[in-house]
Amino acid sequence: MFLLFIALHAVIAYGLVWLADTISAVPFDRSLDAHWTEKARMLWPVRIANSANVLVVPLLLHALHWHLAPSSILAWPLYDLAAFVGAWYAGYPLARKVYPSVDHNAWLLAAWPSLITILLSSGLPVFAGLAMPPAISPLFWLLTLSYLGLHIANLYGSVRWLLRRTGQLHPASMRLQQLIDKAIKEQNVPIPRCWELETLDAQAYALPITKELMFTRPLLASCTDAELSSIVQHELAHLNEPCFAKATRLIASLVYAPLVFITPLMAWLGFSGFILAIALFYLLHHLRAMVGQRMEVRADAHAVTNQSVDGTYARALLIIHRHNLIPAVMGGSNRTHPHLYDRMQAAGIHPEFERPTAAASFSTPGRIYSIALGILFAIAWISSTR
Repeated sequence: MFLLFIALHAVIAYGLVWLADTISAVPFDRSLDAHWTEKARMLWPVRIANSANVLVVPLLLHALHWHLAPSSILAWPLYDLAAFVGAWYAGYPLARKVYPSVDHNAWLLAAWPSLITILLSSGLPVFAGLAMPPAISPLFWLLTLSYLGLHIANLYGSVRWLLRRTGQLHPASMRLQQLIDKAIKEQNVPIPRCWELETLDAQAYALPITKELMFTRPLLASCTDAELSSIVQHELAHLNEPCFAKATRLIASLVYAPLVFITPLMAWLGFSGFILAIALFYLLHHLRAMVGQRMEVRADAHAVTNQSVDGTYARALLIIHRHNLIPAVMGGSNRTHPHLYDRMQAAGIHPEFERPTAAASFSTPGRIYSIALGILFAIAWISSTR
């Protein structure tokens, strides 16, 4: 019976996320012949809500458990983990909309690192917050040290280590390494370690703490040497960010820390502790977006200055957004990257399409789930204070 309940949590979580995605994606499904910018605009709020629901839906089931079956508290961690995996697995049908040719096994191989990343960066902090006792105790220190230890491991490449062990991360090919070596000679940066990642999206990453660069193989296959070289210049600029920016990024990486300590804060300060935790969360989230966007503008300028031919970097950005169905104009203010449309214009190229309407930042079913979660936790908090 216990195993059945674990499986049931995974199935229910999968069903809730799948239902929200299916309803929200109806406009996208009806516009398959539209321009890629319009398709990206329609699908983006679904994708953002899907990412959030990987945590929101397990938390929703957790809150329902607290109300309906509080006696099963010892089994909650396993139920929560099963719901988390089920909610994450519901991302496969959505991935097929972005990458129609991907099959199930290829998606699993490419997507499992995202499961680990979400679990380390946001999942464990949130669920540690649920388990955190209201007073300082051995459990308090165990959860605190576990959170900090896993956070540091994540910053210093734990996911990269796993990718190497599973054969998805490879040293840079001769083509990529030659482009990087050429770019390094043109600027004063340490020689970084460079990797190629087997995944679905076309993307490049700079890891300033470990001084590494990571390029996905779809990006390498989609870009010419000149386009790829401009992206290399952009990523190298991130490795050479000012110390203030690096320190700010490091502080902002603790964005989920206030949620870890929300229970003791509420025990010490009452409702003011809740307000303080949420305010700190949003402050760090805004700080991360603000610094990230400024550093993206700086890296873009560096890439444009060092491109071989005018328009090369703008074309590379266009390739990335079109391959990954990332909107040309985003909604919301807490973005780490400027709009593609503005970045192309800043690079000296006027896009060959009209400026699209900004993509919505969240889907309606996703908002409903989040509101329901907030109501359940509010009821739980009111009940605990009586």
